[in-house]
Amino acid sequence: MTMVGLLWAMGALSPEMAYGENSRVARDVMKRDLTAARRKEIGDLFYGTGQGSGKLTPNSIGAKDAAGQSSRLREDLTAIATHDDAKLATAVLGSYKANYEILREGINGVQARVTITNGMTVSSFAHAETGYGTPADKFLQKNVDHVGLLGHGKGQAMTIVFRVVIPRNYNYGGPNK
Repeated sequence: MTMVGLLWAMGALSPEMAYGENSRVARDVMKRDLTAARRKEIGDLFYGTGQGSGKLTPNSIGAKDAAGQSSRLREDLTAIATHDDAKLATAVLGSYKANYEILREGINGVQARVTITNGMTVSSFAHAETGYGTPADKFLQKNVDHVGLLGHGKGQAMTIVFRVVIPRNYNYGGPNK
Protein backbone atom coordinates (compact mmCIF):
# COMPACT_ATOMS: atom_id res chain seq x y z
CA MET A 1 0.00 0.00 0.00
CA THR A 2 2.89 2.40 0.58
CA MET A 3 3.83 2.06 -3.08
CA VAL A 4 0.24 2.82 -4.11
CA GLY A 5 0.33 6.00 -1.99
CA LEU A 6 3.66 7.07 -3.48
CA LEU A 7 2.64 6.29 -7.06
CA TRP A 8 -0.62 8.19 -6.53
CA ALA A 9 1.22 11.24 -5.16
CA MET A 10 3.53 11.20 -8.19
CA GLY A 11 0.59 10.96 -10.59
CA ALA A 12 1.71 7.56 -11.84
CA LEU A 13 -1.58 5.70 -11.30
CA SER A 14 -4.46 5.59 -13.73
CA PRO A 15 -7.69 7.31 -12.55
CA GLU A 16 -9.26 3.93 -11.77
CA MET A 17 -7.45 0.90 -10.39
CA ALA A 18 -8.75 -2.53 -9.42
CA TYR A 19 -6.65 -4.74 -7.17
CA GLY A 20 -7.68 -8.41 -7.25
CA GLU A 21 -7.13 -11.01 -4.58
CA ASN A 22 -3.73 -12.01 -5.96
CA SER A 23 -2.40 -8.45 -5.82
CA ARG A 24 -0.07 -7.30 -3.08
CA VAL A 25 -2.51 -4.52 -2.19
CA ALA A 26 -5.36 -6.99 -1.56
CA ARG A 27 -3.05 -9.30 0.42
CA ASP A 28 -1.91 -6.34 2.56
CA VAL A 29 -5.50 -5.33 3.30
CA MET A 30 -6.53 -8.93 4.08
CA LYS A 31 -3.88 -9.14 6.84
CA ARG A 32 -5.16 -6.12 8.77
CA ASP A 33 -7.25 -5.90 11.92
CA LEU A 34 -10.05 -4.23 9.97
CA THR A 35 -10.38 -7.35 7.81
CA ALA A 36 -10.81 -9.44 10.95
CA ALA A 37 -13.56 -7.03 11.99
CA ARG A 38 -15.14 -7.43 8.54
CA ARG A 39 -15.13 -11.24 8.91
CA LYS A 40 -16.92 -10.89 12.24
CA GLU A 41 -19.44 -8.48 10.74
CA ILE A 42 -20.13 -10.85 7.81
CA GLY A 43 -20.50 -13.74 10.27
CA ASP A 44 -22.98 -11.70 12.31
CA LEU A 45 -24.99 -10.83 9.21
CA PHE A 46 -24.96 -14.26 7.60
CA TYR A 47 -25.15 -16.64 10.54
CA GLY A 48 -27.26 -14.30 12.64
CA THR A 49 -29.80 -13.11 10.05
CA GLY A 50 -29.14 -15.14 6.88
CA GLN A 51 -28.14 -12.07 4.87
CA GLY A 52 -26.06 -13.34 1.91
CA SER A 53 -24.83 -9.98 0.61
CA GLY A 54 -24.88 -6.32 1.46
CA LYS A 55 -23.03 -3.29 2.70
CA LEU A 56 -20.57 -3.44 5.56
CA THR A 57 -19.98 -0.63 8.02
CA PRO A 58 -17.92 2.02 6.20
CA ASN A 59 -14.56 2.93 7.62
CA SER A 60 -15.04 6.68 7.96
CA ILE A 61 -12.44 8.77 9.70
CA GLY A 62 -14.73 11.81 9.34
CA ALA A 63 -17.45 10.06 11.37
CA LYS A 64 -15.23 10.00 14.46
CA ASP A 65 -15.28 12.76 17.06
CA ALA A 66 -12.42 15.28 17.08
CA ALA A 67 -10.29 13.22 19.48
CA GLY A 68 -10.88 10.07 17.40
CA GLN A 69 -9.96 11.88 14.19
CA SER A 70 -6.76 13.28 15.70
CA SER A 71 -5.84 9.89 17.12
CA ARG A 72 -6.49 8.12 13.81
CA LEU A 73 -4.57 10.76 11.83
CA ARG A 74 -1.61 10.42 14.21
CA GLU A 75 -1.73 6.60 13.97
CA ASP A 76 -1.95 6.69 10.17
CA LEU A 77 0.90 9.16 9.73
CA THR A 78 3.05 7.18 12.18
CA ALA A 79 2.32 3.94 10.32
CA ILE A 80 3.25 5.56 6.99
CA ALA A 81 6.41 7.18 8.39
CA THR A 82 7.64 4.05 10.19
CA HIS A 83 6.34 1.51 7.63
CA ASP A 84 4.45 -0.24 10.46
CA ASP A 85 3.32 -3.30 8.52
CA ALA A 86 0.43 -4.01 10.89
CA LYS A 87 -1.32 -0.71 10.12
CA LEU A 88 0.14 0.48 6.84
CA ALA A 89 -2.52 -0.75 4.43
CA THR A 90 -5.41 0.79 6.34
CA ALA A 91 -3.43 4.01 6.91
CA VAL A 92 -2.92 4.55 3.18
CA LEU A 93 -6.44 3.34 2.37
CA GLY A 94 -8.06 5.79 4.82
CA SER A 95 -11.85 6.01 4.72
CA TYR A 96 -13.58 3.48 2.50
CA LYS A 97 -16.82 1.63 1.78
CA ALA A 98 -17.13 -2.16 1.69
CA ASN A 99 -19.64 -4.72 0.45
CA TYR A 100 -19.73 -8.49 0.73
CA GLU A 101 -21.30 -11.41 -1.05
CA ILE A 102 -21.42 -15.02 0.17
CA LEU A 103 -19.96 -17.15 -2.62
CA ARG A 104 -20.44 -20.61 -1.17
CA GLU A 105 -21.47 -22.34 1.99
CA GLY A 106 -20.12 -25.66 3.19
CA ILE A 107 -20.34 -27.80 6.27
CA ASN A 108 -17.50 -25.91 7.95
CA GLY A 109 -18.45 -22.34 7.03
CA VAL A 110 -18.78 -19.84 4.20
CA GLN A 111 -16.57 -18.07 1.73
CA ALA A 112 -17.34 -14.42 1.05
CA ARG A 113 -16.06 -11.89 -1.46
CA VAL A 114 -15.30 -8.48 0.03
CA THR A 115 -15.15 -5.44 -2.26
CA ILE A 116 -13.63 -2.23 -0.89
CA THR A 117 -13.99 1.05 -2.77
CA ASN A 118 -12.18 4.27 -2.04
CA GLY A 119 -11.62 7.57 -3.78
CA MET A 120 -8.22 9.10 -3.09
CA THR A 121 -7.74 12.84 -3.64
CA VAL A 122 -5.49 15.51 -2.19
CA SER A 123 -8.31 16.79 0.00
CA SER A 124 -8.83 13.24 1.35
CA PHE A 125 -5.84 13.83 3.58
CA ALA A 126 -7.49 16.88 5.15
CA HIS A 127 -10.85 15.35 6.14
CA ALA A 128 -9.75 14.88 9.75
CA GLU A 129 -9.34 18.64 9.93
CA THR A 130 -12.09 19.85 7.61
CA GLY A 131 -14.76 17.18 8.06
CA TYR A 132 -16.90 15.98 5.14
CA GLY A 133 -19.07 18.35 3.12
CA THR A 134 -18.15 21.38 5.21
CA PRO A 135 -17.34 24.74 3.58
CA ALA A 136 -13.62 24.12 4.27
CA ASP A 137 -13.83 20.66 2.65
CA LYS A 138 -15.63 22.06 -0.40
CA PHE A 139 -13.03 24.85 -0.69
CA LEU A 140 -10.21 22.27 -0.71
CA GLN A 141 -11.99 20.10 -3.25
CA LYS A 142 -12.53 23.08 -5.53
CA ASN A 143 -9.06 24.57 -5.18
CA VAL A 144 -6.79 21.58 -4.52
CA ASP A 145 -8.34 18.52 -6.14
CA HIS A 146 -7.09 19.05 -9.64
CA VAL A 147 -4.20 17.50 -11.45
CA GLY A 148 -0.92 19.07 -10.48
CA LEU A 149 2.31 19.39 -12.43
CA LEU A 150 3.00 16.15 -14.36
CA GLY A 151 -0.27 14.69 -13.03
CA HIS A 152 0.80 14.69 -9.38
CA GLY A 153 -2.07 14.10 -6.95
CA LYS A 154 -4.80 13.42 -9.50
CA GLY A 155 -7.83 11.66 -8.05
CA GLN A 156 -7.93 7.90 -8.12
CA ALA A 157 -10.85 5.51 -7.66
CA MET A 158 -9.58 2.32 -6.07
CA THR A 159 -11.35 -1.05 -5.87
CA ILE A 160 -9.88 -3.89 -3.82
CA VAL A 161 -11.44 -7.35 -4.04
CA PHE A 162 -10.58 -10.42 -1.98
CA ARG A 163 -12.16 -13.50 -0.43
CA VAL A 164 -12.41 -14.45 3.23
CA VAL A 165 -13.48 -17.66 4.92
CA ILE A 166 -15.75 -17.51 7.95
CA PRO A 167 -15.98 -20.76 9.92
CA ARG A 168 -19.42 -21.91 11.02
CA ASN A 169 -18.32 -21.79 14.65
CA TYR A 170 -16.92 -18.26 14.28
CA ASN A 171 -17.52 -16.17 17.39
CA TYR A 172 -20.05 -13.80 15.86
CA GLY A 173 -22.28 -13.25 18.85
CA GLY A 174 -25.33 -15.30 17.85
CA PRO A 175 -26.60 -18.87 17.68
CA ASN A 176 -25.24 -21.18 14.99
CA LYS A 177 -27.48 -21.65 12.02
